[in-house]
Amino acid sequence: MKEFGTAFGIAYGIRKKGYNLLSADEFLEKGFQVLSLLPDSQSRRELVIFAQRVFEYCSA
Repeated sequence: MKEFGTAFGIAYGIRKKGYNLLSADEFLEKGFQVLSLLPDSQSRRELVIFAQRVFEYCSA
């Protein structure tokens, strides 16, 4: 979870500053890969959906 939080935070910061860099997507993908190692659960699915919506909002 710590790795996901770090990767998500970096990606969010890059996007929030208005940069549209590939590295933001790479950090986000790294975070999702870490989450995929956790057992499948409702909580994990909700966290993935939350992160995706945050980035959709930043991209709008």
